[in-house]
Amino acid sequence: ASLYAALLQEDGITLEIRETEGPMQSLEELRQPDSGVDLAFVPGGMAGGQSTVGLESLGSLYYEPLWIFQKGKRKIEHLSQLKGLRVAVGRPDSSTRLITKVLLDAAGVNEQNATLYEIGLDDSMEALRHGIVDVVFLGGVPNSPLIAEVANMPGVSLVDLDDSEAIARQYPFLHHLVLPESALSLQANIPPRRAHLLAPTVTLVARDTLHP
Repeated sequence: ASLYAALLQEDGITLEIRETEGPMQSLEELRQPDSGVDLAFVPGGMAGGQSTVGLESLGSLYYEPLWIFQKGKRKIEHLSQLKGLRVAVGRPDSSTRLITKVLLDAAGVNEQNATLYEIGLDDSMEALRHGIVDVVFLGGVPNSPLIAEVANMPGVSLVDLDDSEAIARQYPFLHHLVLPESALSLQANIPPRRAHLLAPTVTLVARDTLHP
């Protein structure tokens, strides 16, 4: 958003950046004619069954992978293995939480068989650092400082989902990505082998009344 603001300023257009609680709030403000919101960054799959009449996609911009980090020596390869564990699943109404709910429901993981913490990125990182949770779900681009910090924590490893391709085929808004060995840190060789990730694409959504 800051980059858009700088580019548009060159053409004499002032871009006002507003932070929301998540994609659902962003879409709701786009639907309201008097909200003053014209554009929003929205990860794929967030609209669900809600109406998108009056909204247009101006294109997919980038992948925002769902990162799953675990602490300990257990080897997690399937989401169903999260049963019985303490899991940070993202702040309520965030894109991370909306995606994890879809995936965990499909894997049969819920509040009855796991301890789920609905907390944000920073709180999730600290909870993993101090052993309050066993697993965290984080959303972010690969060069995010927070993702790098979590990846470099002692005793923490990136979960490599064996069924990423199967999940992506079942949920078309998700893409199966392969993270190369050492992609997060050449010096520390993180991850030590290639890992399979899931990622929605972030789309720039606009009102159809926006001036061309």
